[in-house]
Amino acid sequence: MPTKDSDPVQKYEFPSTFDFCLKTPLYQQFQYDPKEFNALVKLECFGGTIDCYCYGCDQHSVLTCEAVEKSIRYGYENHVFGLTFICTRNKSHSTIFIFRAHKGVVEKIGQFPSLGDLAAPDLQKYRPVLTEDRYRELVRGVGLASHDVGIGAFIYLRRVFENQIESAHSKAKIEKGWDESAFERPSNKFSVN
Repeated sequence: MPTKDSDPVQKYEFPSTFDFCLKTPLYQQFQYDPKEFNALVKLECFGGTIDCYCYGCDQHSVLTCEAVEKSIRYGYENHVFGLTFICTRNKSHSTIFIFRAHKGVVEKIGQFPSLGDLAAPDLQKYRPVLTEDRYRELVRGVGLASHDVGIGAFIYLRRVFENQIESAHSKAKIEKGWDESAFERPSNKFSVN
């Protein structure tokens, strides 16, 4: 969620363009020195490619940053800029990231498609081992994590893992030689006291 200008900014290392676009949740703030803003200029003037899921092609692709005239301004007071990446397979497919720089702080304030949508295709490999309900929970958990809703993501992902563990447990306990007491006994390695 956006923060007021007076809210303290957590100090994070300024990410690469790839990480800022594809791994950083919305509204995570990064400080930069307004007098030495090379990292911010590098972000705004990025002219390279990223390899990620193309929403239009429904597959991974290489996307090239569209060249547009940049308006580099000293100080960056409420400066909003975007990076538009065009799919090399189909030029009508684009992925867009919007940033705001203000008084030494930059944050991603929007994107299409969302981080959750970009991550969803990578989750397909888990579909064969999950029930339909658990797969939906996995996708929902990853989507919440991509929006920096950690506790919500934890709840969904925990349910997925617990279900997988219990499913394996149910199969294992009917096997000859299974020691149920060893399974139920907390391990010293993972016990919480």
